[in-house]
Amino acid sequence: MESQFLQLALSLDLLAFMAVIGLHLVKSTKYTVRLYALQSVAVAAVLVILGMAKDEQGLVAIGMITFFAKVIIAPLLFSRLVHRFGNLVASASYLSTPATLAVLLGLIVFAASSVFDPLWSIAAVTPDVFVFNIAMVLIAIFLLINRQGALAQIIAILALENSIVLFALFIGVKQTLALELGIIFDIVIWMVIAYAFLRLVYRQFGSLDTREMRQLIED
Repeated sequence: MESQFLQLALSLDLLAFMAVIGLHLVKSTKYTVRLYALQSVAVAAVLVILGMAKDEQGLVAIGMITFFAKVIIAPLLFSRLVHRFGNLVASASYLSTPATLAVLLGLIVFAASSVFDPLWSIAAVTPDVFVFNIAMVLIAIFLLINRQGALAQIIAILALENSIVLFALFIGVKQTLALELGIIFDIVIWMVIAYAFLRLVYRQFGSLDTREMRQLIED
């Protein structure tokens, strides 16, 4: 039974990886929010499944709270911003799609290189799972760099956090329940602050495009 739970968790891990790849390819902010929600569903499900497999009720509770925070609250806040600002929160990238795909391929190859051998030696997973999760973290970091819109960059930060959570779970890093709850609470507060910040930025400058913000000077 435990092996079945683990196989399901690995399938969800792959789903989260594909969602991060998709975040680089979509241009609509609406679909960017949906892909983040999909990645978050995978993270919450992995937490619940591993909790059930290991009979850790705390992990199951964390998974349920994660689902509420990242799959319900976060997409709701971001969808309100998309509805309010429309095309002003577009998810354009600095690099073209072919160039982006080339970088993604390079990051996956880099994740499979010998650079991470010392880290893999202490991980409790097979090499392919380790490579997938290292690549997911690197791809999420690149997402943060490559996106132009402020909302898209905020989603990239949250996607990176999801990727780190999965990476920690699959290499066997364990945290106390209190610490996990504290991290989720911080993320929820950060999302609320980010939502309010984006509204203030638009009200002040009339744009959420980071390229235009670079041209702003203090009066």
